[in-house]
Amino acid sequence: RHWRYSVLAGAAVVEREAALARLARAGLSEAELLAAWTAAPEDLRAGHGRMVDAWLRGDGSELPLPDWAPLYARLALRDPGKRKDAWRAPLSPAQAAVRDYFFARELNALIIEHMTRPGYATPVEAGAWVLDHRPDMARFYPERASDQEVYGKSLALCTLTQDGGLTDCKSIADAPPDYGFGAAAERALPLTWRLRMDSVPADAVGKRVRVVLNWTLG
Repeated sequence: RHWRYSVLAGAAVVEREAALARLARAGLSEAELLAAWTAAPEDLRAGHGRMVDAWLRGDGSELPLPDWAPLYARLALRDPGKRKDAWRAPLSPAQAAVRDYFFARELNALIIEHMTRPGYATPVEAGAWVLDHRPDMARFYPERASDQEVYGKSLALCTLTQDGGLTDCKSIADAPPDYGFGAAAERALPLTWRLRMDSVPADAVGKRVRVVLNWTLG
């Protein structure tokens, strides 16, 4: 079997006032977006795209989105063309209120995450990651998932070390549940993944970064 995987990483310091100011400059407000998306969730992708555009034009801060994540999850599951890009077991509204995760095609280049200090605001692109031990990834694929040919996704928070490695990785979410993709990520990331240090700010060492792995059999 060939083992394919991809990784996205990003982290942001939460600066609510700055983010709201950028939304206002873009002609948006948090209340307006929430009202519009609640009434017409089919417009959510366009509205979220505008919010992301405002975020990208700013200084790397982030606006928490407690009520938007479950709306996006429902939209993704209703749209047959997007089911493969959404979590099979979407986070509950209670979880989304804390974590604010979005998993869909439009956001593959940027993951916005609610984080508490310390953190760093510069997004890390997938190309910044170097896999040190490519053959080793295969041995971390959960056995039951491999036997049943189940694909999965896992999300973890890790601490960036001085040499670009990852340590203290904690699984935050995985899907489908009960297949062990989260535990596999906790074991695999410190041993296999390394970040090119020229791709991150100098003060990123010791900060938490977010890593998403797509587990695929081929």
